[in-house]
Amino acid sequence: MRAIGLLIVTLAVAACGQPLPSSRPSGAASTCQANVLTGVLPDWARAGFSAAQPSMPHEIGRSGEIAALIFGDPLAAPPRTDHQNKILWVARHPTAAARLDISAQRMDGAAKVGDPVK
Repeated sequence: MRAIGLLIVTLAVAACGQPLPSSRPSGAASTCQANVLTGVLPDWARAGFSAAQPSMPHEIGRSGEIAALIFGDPLAAPPRTDHQNKILWVARHPTAAARLDISAQRMDGAAKVGDPVK
């Protein structure tokens, strides 16, 4: 559970170094603001949604191969009492594998900060 909490915090503060031009600040952290996309989901991440162009808070992995659909925006550590931290992970090219392993690395621009979280 600790690793999951660290992963959530890592994702929430991952954009502290360089804000993404197509995102808006969302949520609060003690040292920085997270940058979370709030537009229409990519085509490949829309399965299961009834709207033709579903829009919600999300992030796309740096390589463009995974999306984190954020249902508990803003994410918080420790968790808030008014909502839960909830992320739906969507792989761009899903496989028959029964397990999805995710590792995250906090970045300050192009520089890695700390150890990766798995």
